[in-house]
Amino acid sequence: MKEKMFKLSPLAVLLVVSAVFTGRRDLGADELFYRGDVDLNGDVDLSDAVYLFNYLFLGGSAPGCDDGADATDDGALDLTDGIFILNFLFLGGNELPPPSPFTTCPGPDPTEDALGCDDGREAGDHPPTAELRVISAFAPGVRQRGRALVERNEAGEFVVAEGTAFAVMVEARRNELTRTPFAFDAAAGADPSSLAVRCDADLGDSAAGGIAAGTNLASWFATEVETWSDRIYLLDHITMRVGGAAPWSPAPGVYRFTAVVTDQSCSSSAVVETVLRVESSRAPELFAWLEDGAAVSGAAAQHEAGSGNVRVTPGESAYLVIEAVSNPRGGPAVDASSLSVLADPPFPAGADLSSRFIPVAGQAGRYSMRLVGSRLPTVGNTELEISIGTASNSVSRTISYILESRVDYAEVIQPVWTRNCTGCHEEPGPERGLVLVDPDPESTRRNIVNVYAAGPEFDSISPRHIRPYLPGRSYLWRKLRGTQLGGGALGEGARMPLNGGYLGAADMHLIESWIRQGAN
Repeated sequence: MKEKMFKLSPLAVLLVVSAVFTGRRDLGADELFYRGDVDLNGDVDLSDAVYLFNYLFLGGSAPGCDDGADATDDGALDLTDGIFILNFLFLGGNELPPPSPFTTCPGPDPTEDALGCDDGREAGDHPPTAELRVISAFAPGVRQRGRALVERNEAGEFVVAEGTAFAVMVEARRNELTRTPFAFDAAAGADPSSLAVRCDADLGDSAAGGIAAGTNLASWFATEVETWSDRIYLLDHITMRVGGAAPWSPAPGVYRFTAVVTDQSCSSSAVVETVLRVESSRAPELFAWLEDGAAVSGAAAQHEAGSGNVRVTPGESAYLVIEAVSNPRGGPAVDASSLSVLADPPFPAGADLSSRFIPVAGQAGRYSMRLVGSRLPTVGNTELEISIGTASNSVSRTISYILESRVDYAEVIQPVWTRNCTGCHEEPGPERGLVLVDPDPESTRRNIVNVYAAGPEFDSISPRHIRPYLPGRSYLWRKLRGTQLGGGALGEGARMPLNGGYLGAADMHLIESWIRQGAN
């Protein structure tokens, strides 16, 4: 730190008496503070200097944390501390010694002295929570925000094939008492980092571009704030893609990942962990993506930020592209004739789309189908099962890929309510206060999206009628399926609609797709 320089204001010149107060308390191991934060409001401003002067010279209340009030970090509370704060704030004076609110998180006093801190911040007053999981990887360059977990074995380990891509995802949620969402790109600075993810074994060969065991993997992760999670769910996701040919693609074995997240208030989560098992394989790499435009160029369209799926827009030229290449660890050649693409629910053109994909000229291993006319998916979400074999016919690879075709609430969902809920869920006197039938569709949508339901208990996993993107956490969806009583839903009553007139598969699919697309 630079040598301390003090510039006395006219007020300070008049203050000719200083008082020194030392030796009253010891700092507890978990009592943290910001230097210069005399009034303990989490910041340093004019009020801190005023608070200190009031205490020193006018009989005001004592600071709750002497170490924080010791702005010069000289082990004493006196006139120079208040002057130092003013000099820093208004005259370009020296930086506050650590821990400063402008450069780091609250911490203990790095200097040994006789001062203490009775009312410092306790680490983790309202800590965030974190989850660590392994998800299916999309094509390179595409936002890795899918919700499809890779398969797990009976031991709960995520399982991937050697030489194939996957992604590690960390989901962070701020404590609800903070009332603001977690955001990795706005969280605490480098000390401590907002993210620390480590693996207990080498990822690849560390001498050939791999990552050594114990390395913080935070710099391999990238994120954008989830626009849909703002205020209500307080979430953000961050992912690290591990391509099959990447230097850090792991060899067969078992890998234990741990993660800790730190939020904007410098509060850290408990350590979470997950286990990845990489099995020996020579299965091919297989990807699918959507491209906008009149020809295939290899530039994949980004997926929706909230759902993680790609969205098809009728009337706009687009290609669905599949790429299949041999396993980078030395697998057999791909057999193009074995390509299979099945759609559920079927396209207007049918469920089996295999024959509609043709090789892309000049781009080995790529196959495309133009999405137009009968080759467009039906309204809602369509899951594609894509598989391909190899020349030796000994190994194959299968992946799932979801296409979204927007479900319009007013045009698609409101008619479902009107046909099936009229009489029970309309004014006046709707059942359980839930209005689903109204001339204004937006009014009924607002009645259910992110609105607490009357039926489930307080600690239900699905307390709201509709939780965007997550049907299983949506109580109305569970009532329609008849699963409101089990699986942590803690609901009540009978399946809806009453008297056995349950919704058909087509309507249920549309409602589920609407929720998964964000319930807009």
